[in-house]
Amino acid sequence: YGLLFFGVPNLGLRNDQLRTLVQGQPNQALIDDLLVDNDSEPSTFLKTLAEQFSESCKGSYRVVTFFERALSPTLKLDDRDGRWRKTGDPSLLVTEKSATSTGLVAVADEDNIPFNTDHSGLVKFSRGQPEYTIVRERLKILVNEAKLEVTRRFAEHSLYQPQSETTLACLRSLAFDDMDGRPNEIDNEADGTCKWLLKHETLVQWTRQHRGLLWIKGKPGSGKSTLMKYALRTLPSLYGTDTLAFSFFFHGRGHELQRTPLGLFRSILHQLLKRVPGALPNLIDHFEGERKTEGEPGEKWQWHMQQLQDFLKSSLPRILKRFPVILFIDALDECGEQPARELIGQLKDLLSSLPSTDSRFGICFSCRHYPILELDGGLTILLDTENTQDIVTFVQADCSRNHLDADVERPIISRAQGVFMWAHLVLKQVLQLHLQGESPAEIEAEIERIPQDLNGIYNELIKAVKHRSTTLQLMQWICCSTRPLTTGELQWAMAVDPDCTHKSLDECQTSGKFIANDKIDRRINTLSCGLAEVVVQSDNARVVQFIHQSVKDFFVLEGGLMALDNTIRAANLVEPTAHCRLSRSCVRYFRMAVSSHPGRFSSEDESRFPLLHYATTSWVSHVKLGEPAEVSPNDLLDVLGWPMEGLVESWVRTYKSLEPYVGDCPSSGSSVVHIVARHGLTKLLSCLLLDTGKVDIDARDMYSKTPLLWAALKGREAVVKMLLGNASV
Repeated sequence: YGLLFFGVPNLGLRNDQLRTLVQGQPNQALIDDLLVDNDSEPSTFLKTLAEQFSESCKGSYRVVTFFERALSPTLKLDDRDGRWRKTGDPSLLVTEKSATSTGLVAVADEDNIPFNTDHSGLVKFSRGQPEYTIVRERLKILVNEAKLEVTRRFAEHSLYQPQSETTLACLRSLAFDDMDGRPNEIDNEADGTCKWLLKHETLVQWTRQHRGLLWIKGKPGSGKSTLMKYALRTLPSLYGTDTLAFSFFFHGRGHELQRTPLGLFRSILHQLLKRVPGALPNLIDHFEGERKTEGEPGEKWQWHMQQLQDFLKSSLPRILKRFPVILFIDALDECGEQPARELIGQLKDLLSSLPSTDSRFGICFSCRHYPILELDGGLTILLDTENTQDIVTFVQADCSRNHLDADVERPIISRAQGVFMWAHLVLKQVLQLHLQGESPAEIEAEIERIPQDLNGIYNELIKAVKHRSTTLQLMQWICCSTRPLTTGELQWAMAVDPDCTHKSLDECQTSGKFIANDKIDRRINTLSCGLAEVVVQSDNARVVQFIHQSVKDFFVLEGGLMALDNTIRAANLVEPTAHCRLSRSCVRYFRMAVSSHPGRFSSEDESRFPLLHYATTSWVSHVKLGEPAEVSPNDLLDVLGWPMEGLVESWVRTYKSLEPYVGDCPSSGSSVVHIVARHGLTKLLSCLLLDTGKVDIDARDMYSKTPLLWAALKGREAVVKMLLGNASV
């Protein structure tokens, strides 16, 4: 930790007589490098030594230098007997500059200590001399400082272990599709915006708390995600030296793990394991044990949230011995109402459970005003009232860039009410009017006419849509698909409609309804009125999603789908109705794919059949979610076709080929009754039980499991009662 230098000649030694003394000796070159006269620069050798020393010591060692104030006698050759004696002219052998020039930046003045002695006397003093006391006290200070610092260094060393093959395999098991993709979809802050956050009184207060919880609260579209992205980039350096920041951005329009707490904990632990693997020995031990006894993760076993919470809880004390830590969580509301409330409780428990350490730990999350109403024990920044100037800056910059009249800025700014998304959508409409040649007065009047809330704007947009049925179909797919669809999948999803009369995929592709590759992006934009977009994910997949979570909320929760479909009579049937439609599209696509491909499907066939994977793995989910709106389940049985054993067998075989290790993969030998019983599809089962002559209610799959056993294993109580009430069981 510490070094004490007594008269070390960092820039050279003044003693020319030494050259004569060592001439012809093996150490002549060394002495030549050490010696300097009053005017010369230190040798290349000394400069190199100084650079290497300072680089090695940087941030690791404290150096205390002692230097002489008195002149030292130099050597002189005695002509009488030819011997060297200290009778030469006195000289300051090592100057203060030479002794204290260690190359280290910002060395404290108190670490450069003069002694009123010559060069030899620097290290020759007795217990009773003042120099002894000075050196002893400096040693005590270094020892006391070293106790804390060395402990910190050992803690740091234990965190930075080399990544073994087991660690890398564990990282792969925690990772999931587009795990880090959401921040890339979020716009960066506009020039001159968000800077207020770093000086905000509440934020400064949070950064000073030993254990702090901060909620950035705002309306939908108020810029929470952009602000969180900015905070992730800028706050760690403000929080403290060497702060480690970990983050998760919930994505309500993304894959399942992007919108669930399980995905949060998998992502955070992946980041921890990647950066400080030594903090997670329990996780590695568990992973290794499961692999040895159960098999590969994802195939034979899965990660569970409670396990991951425990691993996070046990790892943080190890990290906090050395580093401050911030956890950023964006869009907490997008994981669902009940999960969001539970997660806040878990985060509070995590904060309170951590032992006291020198390092701080803070959690910063963003969320709408609901489902969390109040935050006991935490701090809150209300974004709606803090972003006014940012909206002014954003609107003015956009108007200037597009050469819009300054007069249109005022009504946009005054009506935005803290919602960036509203200002953004209105600016798009204003630009369109400007390009059409409308006058500033007409544009201002149009701005005043535009509804002052996001749902009102969305409603105005879909009112003007030309192809309502096609727009409805697109919105249902984007709202209710089990995961975001790629453009290639969506082409076929739109083409294979339950009501179409086509008998083959070729007929669908050659029909006028099929959207060509070069038109799909424009068609999505037109049909969605600009409310959906194509996003390139981290794996280069081009997926379709809404431009903002508030758009999905509008269609699903605020009557958007009902406005497009006048057949729906109850709001609680909006999503189930969509799922009914999607289930039939999936089944129809799968049947057509099977009829055009007599052999077995494999992953290589997915390029030829883009919707095959989705249709195979999702049709049952859509049937289940659509049951509340199912009025004629016999129609679905007709879509499956009688006899359906061949189609079900093909489906089971294809599923096992594409996704053999997922939990919903059906077992070989499953019949339609197995599927219905396993997933609790009571309406379909009631139809099957009415005509038991067509199906075997008591059939066994390859594991000798009957539909009744599957229903019992999965907790499908209603199905169990229905089967037990049937005489064939």
